[in-house]
Amino acid sequence: GGQAARACRRTMSLSLPVNFPLKVAKPVDLGGALLARYAAVTGRPPPEPSRTAARELQGARDRLCSIPKVSETTAEAVAAGLLEYEWQLSQLQSRLDHAGSELGCAFRWRDAWRPKSKSDRPGLDWERACVLFNAAAALCYQAGVVTSRGPSAGGLREAVSLYQRAAGCLAATHGLVREAIWGLSPRWEPEGLPIEMTLDFLGALRDLALAQAQEAFHSKAVSENLSLSLRAKLAEGAAQLYTAAKRVFDRPAVSSHLCGEIGIFSGQDRSWMNRLAVAYERAVATAAEAAAAAAGAEAISGDPAQYGVQVSRLRLAASAAQRAAVAASDLPERSMLHGEAARVAAAVAAAERENTSVYMEVVPPPAALPKVEARVMVKPTPPE
Repeated sequence: GGQAARACRRTMSLSLPVNFPLKVAKPVDLGGALLARYAAVTGRPPPEPSRTAARELQGARDRLCSIPKVSETTAEAVAAGLLEYEWQLSQLQSRLDHAGSELGCAFRWRDAWRPKSKSDRPGLDWERACVLFNAAAALCYQAGVVTSRGPSAGGLREAVSLYQRAAGCLAATHGLVREAIWGLSPRWEPEGLPIEMTLDFLGALRDLALAQAQEAFHSKAVSENLSLSLRAKLAEGAAQLYTAAKRVFDRPAVSSHLCGEIGIFSGQDRSWMNRLAVAYERAVATAAEAAAAAAGAEAISGDPAQYGVQVSRLRLAASAAQRAAVAASDLPERSMLHGEAARVAAAVAAAERENTSVYMEVVPPPAALPKVEARVMVKPTPPE
């Protein structure tokens, strides 16, 4: 399995980050509402420490909740600030009887993918859910930045941590929404939620963050030259997480939401869905190529039937790599993706040539291939 086995031990380039946009809040006088509530409950004006605390909380909201996007230089600070603000809100909510709805504030937030659409709820739990959503978006962006550093500067290890923290924020958002819509007397009507704040959508975003964490974990395993069988299991874990996320995002109503608003002179913008499709197909290709490499190693170790398995898995990898390149037609990385597809196609040709001329093993159809056991090494890290 010499040349072909060595060729398919190479791995895809570092991951193609799939970030998601932030929600933007409309102004609300939270500080004033807190001071008014204090006066109403106690019958006396708030003392100066309370006024200072209210001003600081309002200042944090004004500063953090109107940020339309993050950058390489702001993502870390934005994520930290949002998580600190959310913690303060959780402490405040624990002291109130009705999740903060007694403050009389309408916390109105624009949809991330459709900013012309706005949703509001009166409780602090809605504010917290939207803040955690944005913290997850900032952490994912930061993870994509550090991933580009590669393994030598600890970028992959940090990316795994950041993506898991993003998944933890989305899991916490999911928990807040679930608590508000479940039960006999839900505070929010599930049908009134924007698509991007439904339980299925938040679960899919969480899986997307975990898929990218698992992908970085796999890249780290490749850089450390861990066993081919382990790398195949790690790559399969990433592919399965992408599959779970994409299953939700591909639903017609969800896909339409993700393509944004239609303008008078423009159609829907499919760039986010296309980027997701590229990431998914690359994960599938990476998993198939890693499994092919493991099969090649087994063939060299004395199981010649694995030469045919190697060819079959490489064909799957080549098909997925080609689909990724096609889906990338409007992405700046398209030339890199076409290069990857060409490399995998060359590995297929080499494996087929060797098997035909030397080993002559049966190439099983894809449906007959044994399933690769997935090993998922990542999980959501709760906000702290």
